[in-house]
Amino acid sequence: MHDVRAGDGVSDFRSPARIKDTALLARLKFESDECELTGATDDLHLHHVIFKGQGGDDVRENIICLVSWMHDKIHAGDPVARQHLAAYIEHVRTDVAGYISEKLGGPDALLEWFARHDRSLA
Repeated sequence: MHDVRAGDGVSDFRSPARIKDTALLARLKFESDECELTGATDDLHLHHVIFKGQGGDDVRENIICLVSWMHDKIHAGDPVARQHLAAYIEHVRTDVAGYISEKLGGPDALLEWFARHDRSLA
């Protein structure tokens, strides 16, 4: 089981070898035409759900397209933005939920991730 602490609301997980795929990132950036949470079409960013610095891979299952202001809010720990992200992953991007579970060590780690990101589940 990997180390998953809730201190700052973000996993402290560290992967020994992060998957890096610049070709995938370039393709996703080219193909992304709207924010997956707001529908905005300008100033889009690719967001690693499990942050790169915490071992998050460059795989489709770990990347969500967000408008820049939403991306900034999620990284700043804004509770409303994080709740929207968690709900979206739970109900729409179940592939991301599967990735989180696998990467962080199973169903309990996934539930802990959701609890940290969606305070209504805590």
